[in-house]
This record gives sequence, C-alpha cells and structure tokens, in this order.
Amino acid sequence: MLLRRNAYSNENNGSVYGGGNIGYHPIFYWFLGITAGSGPLGVSLTNFLKDIFVKGSFLNMDLILVVLALLLECFVLSPDVANKILPFDLKRIEGMKKFSLISLGLMIILLFFNVII
Repeated sequence: MLLRRNAYSNENNGSVYGGGNIGYHPIFYWFLGITAGSGPLGVSLTNFLKDIFVKGSFLNMDLILVVLALLLECFVLSPDVANKILPFDLKRIEGMKKFSLISLGLMIILLFFNVII
C-alpha cells in the first residue's frame, strides 16, 4: 500500500454526497488484505518452507500456492486495478461489499487447496 499511495489519494476519492461515490478507503483495503491474504499466505508459506527444509524438495504445489496467495494479496491491495477488471464500481459501498465477498471466497478456496495438498 505504501508503494501505491496514489491509488488511495484524495484525487481518486469521490464525495459521499456525489452519487454515493465514497472512493477507496485505505483502512478498509488494508484490513481486507490482512484478512484475506494472511491466512493463505501464512499456511502456504509454512508448507513451502517445511517442504524445502524437511523433505528437501523445492518445486512442488506449495510454491504455486505461495504465488497464488501473493497474487490474491496484490489483487486486494490494488482496488484501482481491480476496479478496471471487475464489472462493478469499487468506489461505491455495494461494490466494496461484493469485492470483499469475492476476496474472502478466493481466500477460502486457497485455504481449501492448502488443506487438500
């Protein structure tokens, strides 16, 4: 988030009174990033390091899950990029709700794959 401060700057924020456009709130996306990204990233990184040091194998499915967890984290912490991809506006409250459901759904899927593998 510190590297992409212009995504959360006031010039991208709309006013609450101007059609319900609330802009990108950095605290919301920071909290969502911690919630959605720390679980899959922590579990997959732990499994990956365990495979490297205990089993001695480097290229395995855990490496792919670490990369996917990092991509999920980048996706959540880049609402301006996600706003271009998704069909709804993330600057509105309804869009933020949908985005958080999508992010949490992706988190559950990654955690499910970590448990299976």
